[in-house]
Amino acid sequence: MSTSTIMRVAIYGLIYGLLSLTTLEVAARVDDFFRERAPLLRPYSINNLFQSSQLGKEGVPNAKFAKWQMNSLGYRGPEPISGRANIIVFGASESFGLYESANNEYPRIIEKTLNETLNNRFNVINIAMPGIRIGRVTYLDAALKKTQPQFVIVYPSPANYIGTTTAFCGQPVRPVADQRTLADYSRFIGKAVETGKKLAPEALRTVLGKYTIWSASRDQKPIEKMPIETLSAMEKDFGCVIDTIRAGGGKPILITHATFFGVTLKESDRAMLTAWRRFYPNLLEDGFIDLERRTNELIKDIGRREGVPVVDAANIIPGGPEYFADFVHFTDKGAKKMADLVASKIIEHLNQTDAGQTSRAIK
Repeated sequence: MSTSTIMRVAIYGLIYGLLSLTTLEVAARVDDFFRERAPLLRPYSINNLFQSSQLGKEGVPNAKFAKWQMNSLGYRGPEPISGRANIIVFGASESFGLYESANNEYPRIIEKTLNETLNNRFNVINIAMPGIRIGRVTYLDAALKKTQPQFVIVYPSPANYIGTTTAFCGQPVRPVADQRTLADYSRFIGKAVETGKKLAPEALRTVLGKYTIWSASRDQKPIEKMPIETLSAMEKDFGCVIDTIRAGGGKPILITHATFFGVTLKESDRAMLTAWRRFYPNLLEDGFIDLERRTNELIKDIGRREGVPVVDAANIIPGGPEYFADFVHFTDKGAKKMADLVASKIIEHLNQTDAGQTSRAIK
């Protein structure tokens, strides 16, 4: 075959390849438009819901992507109803909700349960922000000023403190850098990536995860467990959170952090543990379990010291795929279990308060 023939074949191949990709991209955009009324030309991904701000990152008011809808305050969920008392949920992606079906993230179920039981008294406002550390109290304080909540539910994500030895409370806050990737701009690539994640066999995902971990940590020795300074930083941030909530007139409720692994790590769970480590490659797998255990003991200790109610979700919600879609994010059933635990704690507190007020009135 002559050189000119090879060049023609290569050029035609490139042209047909580009035409095929363009066709797939147009089809993906048209599909999004008719199914979700998505914009045809602008980027369309979960990152549409968030914006960089002086609080680091916050929600875009009234933004929508797929099943996720932000209200006019920039928080996930419906508009608060005037005349109801507010409860806010402060946490990261576990509370924001990722894998649950629409309106089945645990803050929504808490609201439904409370209002069915207590005659429509509450709005539950989900101020959770994926990736946030609870020590970012400037974000929390802004939400407190907007909503004046009666209760504030705090569900921390311990893994967000990996690599941290200094409390975030009191540190200056900087706008978060743009987190968009090629998948945000190409609908076809975004859909292909998500489909690949769902269809890839677990063995292949584990191999790819181990390679990612090796590639990211090969130039430094991974640590076995987080140092005491990390727990001290978290402890200080918890103190700031509690003080900020009380200063804003709210009552804090802490929740221990539940995971796919439950209270006992099984050998069959190692693949999921590898999947988790892929996001934090410099901590060895068993270090995650150690961090969870130590953080949850810290939360319970803080609750006792500060007189703050604690929902011990870590010891009550069973591990495994029935309750968790991945290492920490809930399925619908897991979200329902979490919501039931939190709603019961709130109702218990309200009953005790009402009984106390009745007793004082009688005296």
